[in-house]
Amino acid sequence: MTSISVPDLAAKFSADEEFALVDPREQGTFTRGHLLGASNLPVSRLELLVEKTVPRKDTEIILCDDGDGAAARATAALETMGYSNVKTLAGGVSAWAVSGYHVFSGVNIIGKAFGEYLEKTSKTPRISAEDLHARSKSGEKIYLLDGRTPGEHTNFCIPGALSCPNGEMVYRALPSAPEGATVVVHCAGRTRSILGAQTLIDAGLGNQVFALENGTMDWYFAGLDLEYGANRPLGGPEAEAAEQARRAADRMATRAGVSEIDGETLQSWRQTSGTTVYLYDVRDPSEYAEGHLPGARSAPGGQLVQNVDRYLV
Repeated sequence: MTSISVPDLAAKFSADEEFALVDPREQGTFTRGHLLGASNLPVSRLELLVEKTVPRKDTEIILCDDGDGAAARATAALETMGYSNVKTLAGGVSAWAVSGYHVFSGVNIIGKAFGEYLEKTSKTPRISAEDLHARSKSGEKIYLLDGRTPGEHTNFCIPGALSCPNGEMVYRALPSAPEGATVVVHCAGRTRSILGAQTLIDAGLGNQVFALENGTMDWYFAGLDLEYGANRPLGGPEAEAAEQARRAADRMATRAGVSEIDGETLQSWRQTSGTTVYLYDVRDPSEYAEGHLPGARSAPGGQLVQNVDRYLV
C-alpha cells in the first residue's frame, strides 16, 4: 500500500495538479473530524459511489482514515476496480492534526463556509422565527419560499411555504413574487436560506427579502409547529416572465464572470486525457428524466453549492 506524507499532501493543495481526496470511513466517524475538502465515500458503499465521482481510473486518489483500517480496505476495493494510482495518508487524520493542520467536524463544510462568507460580505438580511411568525399573524403579506429540494420540503417545512429550490429561484420566484410582499427564504438550517435570499437580491428583486435565521430548526425551537407532507411546488413562469428571468440570470452571470462553452468545446474537453470533466444537469429531476446529455449527472436545486464535496471529489 503506497503512502503519502502529511507535508506532501499539504503541498498538493497549492499545486496545479488533479487529485481526489477521499475519506472512506463511515459517515458518523467522518463527521467527528476530517480534512477540509475530503469527500466521504464510505468503504461500505465505495463501489456504488466512486465511479460516478472519480470517473478516470488513473486519477490520483488519496485516502485518509484514522488508523481504523478503512483506507486499507478501500485501497483493495479500488485496485480491484482498476484504479491504478491509490495512496494513503501516512498517519491519517491524527497525523494531519498533530502537524498543525485543521480538522473539521460536521458535513458540507465548504458549502456552509461559503454561505457564511456570502452573508458577511453581502450583508444578507435575516429574520428570526419569532419575528416572521409575528409579522405573519399581524396580516403582513409574506411570500415564503423553501429553498431546499422538493423531497425535503415534503418531509417538513414552515407552514405555507412554497417549494422553490435555490437553483430555480431566479427562474420561478423572481417573476412570481407579489408586489409589496415580504419575501422570506427558509431551509432547515442557515446556508440555503442565505444563498436563496441573496440570489433573489442579486437578481434585482424589488421586494424586501430575508433569509430565515437558522431555518426550520429555529422555528421548531421557538415552539412553533412545522408542516409535514406539504406538496406546493412553485410553478414555472409564462413566456414573458421567463424571458425576464433569463435576462436577470444573464446579468448575474456577467457580473460573476461565468463563462459559456458550446457543445464542441465540451466534447473536446471530455476527450482530453489526464483531466476530469464533470457534467451536471441542474434542472428539475423530472426534466432530467425526460432527457439529458449523455454522461450528465443530476444535481438539482442548487445542491452543487450545498454539497460540493459530494459532487466534486
